[in-house]
Amino acid sequence: PAKLSKGVEQTVAILCSSGTTGKPKAVCISSSLFLFYDWINNNESVLYISSGIDWITGIYFLFSSCIRGFTRIIFNRTFEASHFLEILKKYQITTAFLSSRYVAALVQHPDVSREHLKHLKSITFGGSALSEVNSEKLIQLCSESAKISFCYGSTEMGPISQRCEKRKFNSVGKLFNNLQLAIVDDEGQHLEPNEIGEILVKMPYTWNGYYGNPQESAKAVDGQGWFHSGDVGYVDDEHDLFIVDRKKEILKYRGLQFSTNEIEGVIAELKGVRDVCVVSVFNETDGDLAGALVVLAEGSSLKQQDVIDHVKQRLVSPHKHLNAGAYFVDKLPQNLNGKLIKKEASELLRKLAAKNHLVK
Repeated sequence: PAKLSKGVEQTVAILCSSGTTGKPKAVCISSSLFLFYDWINNNESVLYISSGIDWITGIYFLFSSCIRGFTRIIFNRTFEASHFLEILKKYQITTAFLSSRYVAALVQHPDVSREHLKHLKSITFGGSALSEVNSEKLIQLCSESAKISFCYGSTEMGPISQRCEKRKFNSVGKLFNNLQLAIVDDEGQHLEPNEIGEILVKMPYTWNGYYGNPQESAKAVDGQGWFHSGDVGYVDDEHDLFIVDRKKEILKYRGLQFSTNEIEGVIAELKGVRDVCVVSVFNETDGDLAGALVVLAEGSSLKQQDVIDHVKQRLVSPHKHLNAGAYFVDKLPQNLNGKLIKKEASELLRKLAAKNHLVK
């Protein structure tokens, strides 16, 4: 192993990016990124985190548990809401870090009650949006004193922002200390509040690029030190950050742009929807056709046409409709940390749409 000669600039871990839209990249993490203060846990805390040590939050709390001496609950099985309800009571878990998709499964479980979550003092989630309906359910299930927060970040940058307020459920909150943020257009011009553009972040610590991939490393950070997140969003007048979509996932139908996140949010409003992913299939005549993969909650009587009709009613523009259909699936393709794998979801939609003769 390399000698520890560079201080906080030394690479101490190489982790894969999420790879939700393409091949994962090997991210070189410097020691400085792990100098993030754990203000939540102490030696009396009992922590459950669904991430493994191949995920930046997983390795961060591995270090933190060693330093601060709290108990960490670890299982060698993937997350299941019914199992999580059992361990919440058995181990009296006080702190939980979960994927948003796991939170959705938890609050929609038919057996969940406030009794299960009574020991929780803090629950943080992220990785994707959580609908307002499920956010409200989580608030109702937790005690009034519990801290509920959404955290936005990346493997490259670490934590970027956090929403702690029990409102603005489509926001990812305010920046963490010592970070700078800019919203820019396609020409790199800085935008005003409420104007949508790419999210750029500048951090005070060292990022050592992608291992063995200098071309992608150079693309990620420009000459002024701004990291190009690839996320599209805006900041409102109260300095809260909002994510619209991934830049590469802004799609076009007959020349008009649409965001899959917006359609997912509308579908998540429906009672009986446990999880949803909107992706697209390409048609040479029309461009990108949006289609929905929907996981139903237990006992739901929802029909596929109900989903299609609801989107039409809520989003009147035809380019935002489910032109590739809606399909019920048992589960969405995701990695072991609960992050959706969009590439596999797109392939699944293409196969389902082809069966229904919506695409060739």
